[in-house]
Amino acid sequence: MKKKQVLAVSSALMIGTTTALTGLPTPVMAQENTEVVQEAVVEENKTEQVPVEQKTENAEVQENITDKEQEETAENAETLKEESTKQETPATPEKEVVTEDKTVEASKNTEVKAGSIAIDEAHFPDKVFREQIIAEFDKDGDSVLSVDEISKAQFLNLHDMKTISSLEGIQYLTNLQSLDVSTTSVSDLSPVKNSSLKRLDCRSSKVRSVDLTRYPNLEAFVCDNTSINSLDVSKNEKLNTLFADSTSISNLDVTNNPNLEQLSCSNTGLMELDVTHNPQLVTLDIGDTKVKTLDISKNPNLKQLSCYMTNIAELDVTKNTKLTRLFCHDTTIKKLDLSNNLELEMLRCGEIFEQGIRGLDISKNTKIKKLICDDLYWLNVGENKVLENNHAFVGNGYIDIKGNKIDLKKDVEQGIDISKVKVTANGTLDKDTGIITVDDVKKPVTYEYDCGTYKDGNV
Repeated sequence: MKKKQVLAVSSALMIGTTTALTGLPTPVMAQENTEVVQEAVVEENKTEQVPVEQKTENAEVQENITDKEQEETAENAETLKEESTKQETPATPEKEVVTEDKTVEASKNTEVKAGSIAIDEAHFPDKVFREQIIAEFDKDGDSVLSVDEISKAQFLNLHDMKTISSLEGIQYLTNLQSLDVSTTSVSDLSPVKNSSLKRLDCRSSKVRSVDLTRYPNLEAFVCDNTSINSLDVSKNEKLNTLFADSTSISNLDVTNNPNLEQLSCSNTGLMELDVTHNPQLVTLDIGDTKVKTLDISKNPNLKQLSCYMTNIAELDVTKNTKLTRLFCHDTTIKKLDLSNNLELEMLRCGEIFEQGIRGLDISKNTKIKKLICDDLYWLNVGENKVLENNHAFVGNGYIDIKGNKIDLKKDVEQGIDISKVKVTANGTLDKDTGIITVDDVKKPVTYEYDCGTYKDGNV
């Protein structure tokens, strides 16, 4: 409709101008046309008819209107251009939204894919521990543990790093299999929740307690020289090594550890120990404890036994044919039969014989290389060709007798070999009966005993 108005006004303006210039009467046709136009304009604008002279003013108004319309048209064109540009190039806010969505999605994908852990103070509070984690496992140097780096973090040795006091963050090493915090200031093992752990060493640390039930795959645990006062290994069926020397434990149940091969709990308050359910046991050390009895008949693989400085009075090693080392000094053992222990290489039984044993026969133990034993009345090493160290003290025995007769088999030891005895002072020996007749009961009787030979000659 605006376009029609513009055309009509322009026509009227042109006719009016012509009339003014010529000064001639306007032709009837032109006048009629003008009137038609005027009527059209009036009808269009809904105004009354006006003389031709007024059309000039109307024309000026219409020109103003036209200018505005042109400006509006130009503005509309510019707007259309901008809208067209916007359609061609997405708006910046829309781009930002898309970018943010991609970032969030990428972040989520990183977490799911990598399971990455930042090596920072929030995750690893102990500075020294944090630095060690970086040194050991952060191979790409980005201060982040990736899935690959975590999977390869299987062994962590913090031995003798005395300034480390906290293991917080170690739980993120989900594939950790071996941890050594020995000789550190670590006192709390609760952050160690790694169920894959197979070996844990906290000896000479400040650890006072430990929950081993959280490590079902544990194979070796070492806690020597700590303040730990109790151990529950009932859930550690795979355990094969347990060292708890110089701790405060007084009870230890290893009946649920059939794979146990090495057990050491010396210098503790242990009062009893049942190892009849440990057929794989190879090494056992209960020295310097309060244990009174020990049954090792169900341990056929036992190679080393240390039961020194205990209250054990009886020890049967006849079923332990693989035994190579035996330390039973300073006990109350009254009988020691080593005839079945042909693999024996080292024996220490010093100061044991004050309790009743007077002699020792190791003539069948031809593999013995080291022998330490004191206070014997007699010793038979047989034809030993490999004995290197012999610290055997035989002599200064005291026997209470009545009369002037000494029965070597009765008063000294039934296992003594009479043929190896030679009285050298204050008595006469009857080789058939094994009885020595004392010349002067107020004086000591002296005799020699042939102990056999060893690597460098006679004993």
